Amino acid sequence: MLGLEYIDKAEKHLMFVSSQLETVKKAGKSISDAVLNKNKIFVVDRYGVIENELIGRSSGLALFQSYDDDEETMGQNDILILSAFYPAEQDDLDIINNARAQGAKIITISPEGPISKAADIALINGNEDLNDVMYVPGIDQSFCPLSGILNAVLAWTVAAETTAVFLSQGKIPTSYRGDYLPDGVDKNSEARKRYISLGY
Repeated sequence: MLGLEYIDKAEKHLMFVSSQLETVKKAGKSISDAVLNKNKIFVVDRYGVIENELIGRSSGLALFQSYDDDEETMGQNDILILSAFYPAEQDDLDIINNARAQGAKIITISPEGPISKAADIALINGNEDLNDVMYVPGIDQSFCPLSGILNAVLAWTVAAETTAVFLSQGKIPTSYRGDYLPDGVDKNSEARKRYISLGY
């Protein structure tokens, strides 16, 4: 059964991701420290997967914001979280270099390679083969990649650990509620005002 085969592959790779938890804690501490020092946390993913997961998402933290290097100006010690599916794409490296030139610190979620080596904190999702997972005789193209799932798991694990650090300091970070839930629109309006006021 192909569905079960995919689940088995996902479970195996998720066990590898769990080996990254100490680095996840380091990332969470770095993010919370930066936010409490009035710095910003930017997220970029050229394929949009992690941006859609973290930014403005119901049950997500308000402190994550999208980064567009044509529009946003980074400050010294801001943080850029870059999610990548391949270890060495030049466009991703260019984003890192641009952010670094503006004084930002870099957290990457990617396979091991030049991108992870360019980071201050590197979360490794496995290897480049995560985009070539399922093969069936007679079908030339592989399908059902795992990279998006694993990057999302790492991103949300970082969000969870960031929250844990805030709570350990007696602070509650602002999170969003689904607009579709009762009072969701009003609650999110209040959340945005709270975030602007507190910075977290």
